[in-house]
Amino acid sequence: MPKLPLADETLFKNLAFVGDWCEAASGQTSELKNPATREVLAVLPKMGREDTARAITEADKALPVWKALGVDGRAEILHRWAASMREHKEDLATIMTVEMGKPHAES
Repeated sequence: MPKLPLADETLFKNLAFVGDWCEAASGQTSELKNPATREVLAVLPKMGREDTARAITEADKALPVWKALGVDGRAEILHRWAASMREHKEDLATIMTVEMGKPHAES
């Protein structure tokens, strides 16, 4: 598989986030292909019913913690997330370009 030209390679994962980074419970995978070249970019977990149930359970567990942060705590986290997205905008645009086939300028 090709290596994407990213300044921060940790931004491109071949796992799913369901409480933590993981593979599909079934072990099934799916190829992520560049729609323009059909080149395989990554092999990703093919999440299913069991993974969806786990995601719902993890979200239920996270909600009380998120609510307890209050509006200021949640805003701080969202501002840090937005700042991180701005910091990594070129890498994120590169990932979107190869994943979705969008022109880099639109990504």
